[in-house]
Amino acid sequence: MPQPIDVYELIQTELRTKHTTQERMESALRSLRRWKHYNGERSPLASYDAIAKIDWSQDVESTRAWLIALLKAMPPGPKVRTLWFLVPEIELNPARTEAVGFAECDPSDDSLSWLGTPNWCMPNQLRRLEKSGKTLPETSHFLEALQQVRRKLKLEKSLGKNGPLCYALPVTYVAFLLAEVCADLDRSLFKAKADPICFLCAFAGGDGSVFGSLTKDGWTSGLQPKPTKKMSKAKKKTKRR
Repeated sequence: MPQPIDVYELIQTELRTKHTTQERMESALRSLRRWKHYNGERSPLASYDAIAKIDWSQDVESTRAWLIALLKAMPPGPKVRTLWFLVPEIELNPARTEAVGFAECDPSDDSLSWLGTPNWCMPNQLRRLEKSGKTLPETSHFLEALQQVRRKLKLEKSLGKNGPLCYALPVTYVAFLLAEVCADLDRSLFKAKADPICFLCAFAGGDGSVFGSLTKDGWTSGLQPKPTKKMSKAKKKTKRR
């Protein structure tokens, strides 16, 4: 009997392609529809049919404009080497993401255990009041595609049997969307002198994935190879000179 697929391995596999957000989402959803992927379960096929015609490219331009405006309005300081993007729990929360900066940087480690304390654009810095009375970060960004998922699956009323899909789809979408957007960022937007700048997305609870890194030579999608012992020795020799 086939083993359940790992959502985060699926994300990394798609990130190694040159595909767009739309193409990556279509491919990932075919896999999620076919294989169990969350605690040995998957959502009903009718749920995948309900979201089959969503345009996964619709948030690309607005997200690019939001992120560039945010980086220019609140320039990350020289100690910011990682940007963390929130993956919304769409069965509970509005379909919004936000960005937070960290000093630590490890584009080879998907456990995210290396993250320390945020040092840029903390959510409590700027807040606004929704009509509902709920406060949200002024710097948060609305994702229409995920809002459409909420409506089509009627998540405002009940999660039903959509737990597996509501876990896998948001983190997959945010990773692919931000990977396409961040691939076009100018390195000069970041004041940190050391390379790389690491980019990841995660739920508030911690589950997430590194989706790319940026250096003075350009963008690379997905996790980077872990440094070998030979590479580490070479760095040490360089420092001694």
